[in-house]
Amino acid sequence: ETLSGGMRMVLEGSSDRLRRLRRVLHAGLQPKVAETYEPIQTRNSKNLVLDILNDPKNHQGHAMRYAASVVMSFTYGKTTPTSYTDPEIVAVHKSLARFGRAVKLGAYLVDTYPILRFVPGYLSELKTWHQEELVLFNGQLDAVRRQMREGTARPSFGRFILEHQKQYQLEDKELGYIAGGMFSAGSDTTASAITVMMMAATIHTDAQARVQEELDNVLGCTRLPTFGDQEMLPQVTAFMLESMRWRPVSIGGTSH
Repeated sequence: ETLSGGMRMVLEGSSDRLRRLRRVLHAGLQPKVAETYEPIQTRNSKNLVLDILNDPKNHQGHAMRYAASVVMSFTYGKTTPTSYTDPEIVAVHKSLARFGRAVKLGAYLVDTYPILRFVPGYLSELKTWHQEELVLFNGQLDAVRRQMREGTARPSFGRFILEHQKQYQLEDKELGYIAGGMFSAGSDTTASAITVMMMAATIHTDAQARVQEELDNVLGCTRLPTFGDQEMLPQVTAFMLESMRWRPVSIGGTSH
């Protein structure tokens, strides 16, 4: 709560605020809207395949770059290639690591003894981290605001929440965390899911061979699959779903 300033949706209990945040997130993530992100995913997936072919030993890093690039594109409209070592990406992942540390049971005695929050200086580290998060998330959204004033802003979730702030009754201080939460929720999870599927293909070579045979039969050797091919690729779909069941990224999920 201290680290996030009470603004992270994943920590929000049942409340009117949670319902407001879910409505705006649903508007940006519902199936019909998600279809508009397919070109972003397709473009970046081609780069991912080439990266893995050229440097297979760093496949996890390539998956992280892919996830970061896709999420930055539809969250903030960023079109330039994203590297996993970009300062903004490094900063976001540092924020994620801090959050992961803070929510671990027993990490801070204040979770057991709430009265400690009133001890001067006890929560100073978490408060400092919160200020750094505010600078990071608000900075990304300020860039979208500037582009909107200049008439150069591309369609993005950040632009959507700025244009519909009054409609969804969003407070100024919430905006940065809503958009930043998209990156936090979508980057590591996506990269982990891709890495798990590569591990599954390596371990279960019989299943991998059936998937490859289906791809060869449907697509030949001249192109990569697209979302339009999905109905003709049941083995591919089944392999992806089974991989996520086999090694779920977040066991049990998170209620939010």
